[in-house]
Amino acid sequence: MKRLIVLLCLLNLAFSFSQEEELESLTIQLAYQDPDISKVDTSVSIIKLLFKTEDYSKALKFIKQSEKLAKDLDYKKGLAEITYYKAKIHHQEGQYQMAVGEFKNAKTLFTTIKDTITVAKINSDLGFIEIENGNYKVGLNYALSAIQELEKRELFNDLSTNYESLANAYENANILDKAITYNLQKLEVDNKINNTKGLIASNKKLGDIYTSKKIITKPLVITKVLWVMQAVKMKHYVQRFYLI
Repeated sequence: MKRLIVLLCLLNLAFSFSQEEELESLTIQLAYQDPDISKVDTSVSIIKLLFKTEDYSKALKFIKQSEKLAKDLDYKKGLAEITYYKAKIHHQEGQYQMAVGEFKNAKTLFTTIKDTITVAKINSDLGFIEIENGNYKVGLNYALSAIQELEKRELFNDLSTNYESLANAYENANILDKAITYNLQKLEVDNKINNTKGLIASNKKLGDIYTSKKIITKPLVITKVLWVMQAVKMKHYVQRFYLI
């Protein structure tokens, strides 16, 4: 166990150092670039990295600078990506109205450049936010409009969020059969991306729904299967670790 903890700490340090090194390299590159499209693209790369490391304050500073340049250049792709990440940051910071507004602006820009994949992702994001804030009908429409493209492209992380939104909306509307269906679909994609937290949450949700419908055996069966599956995975990881 000590070896595992040490290994995880070393991997985390190495990953953090790699990100800092990449950020420094991009910042230097940005400083020497002419104010053209490539400078916007570099800024977008920096913004994505800062978002990933949850440095939202610094990311917003780069957004402010690069947004003006993208507008001056009429660079719609760059402006769309900048607006998209601005919306994601507002959502992370709990600024509901600002997040929805910026997601809609980003959706308009991505629609203009015919980026159907990102439009689907934005619809999924809007669905999640609206349902999260109790606007179930609006959120349901957004989430449903995203499904086809997300499934077609096998964007499992986005599908997990989308299925969760749909399951919650249908559960709130007391359409429990559909809530069960989307929770089961979420379980399937979470298993593909090894999302243990998502698997446990969906399993608990299914257990609650089945219990409310007085189908007692199903939650017990699902719980048993899930924990056996997780035990097998953990055993596999432990075996791999001791073989190192």
